[in-house]
Amino acid sequence: KILLEDEIFYSPVSGVNPLVSVCIPAHNEEENIDQLIQSLLAQADENVTIDEILVYCDGCTDDTIKKVKNQSIKDKRVKTIISPIRSGLSAGQNALLRSASSDIILLLNSDIRIEDKFFVEKMAQKIALGLDIVSVKLTPLSPKTFFEKILYKSTLFKEKTFESVNLGNNM
Repeated sequence: KILLEDEIFYSPVSGVNPLVSVCIPAHNEEENIDQLIQSLLAQADENVTIDEILVYCDGCTDDTIKKVKNQSIKDKRVKTIISPIRSGLSAGQNALLRSASSDIILLLNSDIRIEDKFFVEKMAQKIALGLDIVSVKLTPLSPKTFFEKILYKSTLFKEKTFESVNLGNNM
C-alpha cells in the first residue's frame, strides 16, 4: 500500500487516540539522548498519545543510563531497560519490542534529531491507516570531520538509490 505525504489525516473510529510506544536502542549516546527524549516529550498529542518511551541501554559505559533515568524522574513515561553487557542492536530492538505495550510501536535510532512536533503523529497515522512498516527520509547534518564527510556521502548515495525506485515513494 502506498500513501502520499498529504494523506496524513486520521480520525480514530473509537474516539480514543491510539497509544504509541517509542522504542530507542542506545549504546553510549550521552551526547544525544537528552535532546531526543525531550523532543519526544514535546510532541503534539492531538491525535495520538505517547504512552511510553522505552530506552534500551546496551552495555553503556558513559552517562546514557544516568541521563535516561533523570528523564524518567521528570516524566513517568520514560523507562529504562538496562543490559549490563553489550548485546547488539538486534537484541536491543527485540527486547524493546517484547517490552512495548501500546497499540503502535515506533522504533527509533538514538542518534537522531526530531524537529517536527508532529513527527510521532505522522508516523503513527501511517500505521493507523493500514501500513505495517513506516520509514522516514533522513536529513543528514552538515559534516565537519573527514569521517562525517564519508558518512554524509554514503547517505546521499543511499538517498539517490532509494529515489531511483518508484520515484522515492517506497512505503
